Amino acid sequence: MYDHTKTERERQEEEIATIKERNITVKLSDADCERLMSKCGEHGLSAGELIAYFVGDLVDGTYSNGSDERDLANRWFERCWFAMYPENTLLSHLLDWGYKPEDYLDAIDNIEKAKKDKKYIEEHPEEADGEEPDWIDDDIAYWEGELKYMTRDWKPAKESDMDKEIGLIKQWVKEREELLKEEKEDRERKVEGQEHQDKADKEEQPDDNIYVHRNGRKR
Repeated sequence: MYDHTKTERERQEEEIATIKERNITVKLSDADCERLMSKCGEHGLSAGELIAYFVGDLVDGTYSNGSDERDLANRWFERCWFAMYPENTLLSHLLDWGYKPEDYLDAIDNIEKAKKDKKYIEEHPEEADGEEPDWIDDDIAYWEGELKYMTRDWKPAKESDMDKEIGLIKQWVKEREELLKEEKEDRERKVEGQEHQDKADKEEQPDDNIYVHRNGRKR
């Protein structure tokens, strides 16, 4: 989410701190690999550096080569078939309207879990309290309302195969998580390390209830 309280420089510094190697699989012919490496070698670049420079221009990234380069990269993108004739998928709709695709999947999971809970209670009524079936129905209605809200303006060109649409969302979420996996693990390690340090610092603090006699023994 965009933080309006930070300056452009502060935001860039935060982004720079996350720069690291990412694993992206690219399908290329042997001949294209040769051509790519020749072009990179002629200009003193690695293949990864060349791709990183292009991505920076294409998405107006943390670093870019300038406004003209960004404009040319976007003009290239807009002229390609995938930009000129995009499918109006549910995934593209969610992203265009600012929804998080993972929130859509979470809503589906919550509905499925609530329906399983409801079925279990119906089969084992002795384990349910009086109000439980009602709040489960309320949960289902709430999450179904969330799904309806997120798709209210989605108008696909043809009848949609929802299994396929949801599959595309899952694939996108998985790829995004894999790209950001190391960054997430780094954050978790830092938090865990800080927690251990805080615990160690707390253990080292003297107990106010302990005092030392002149003979050095603690009482």
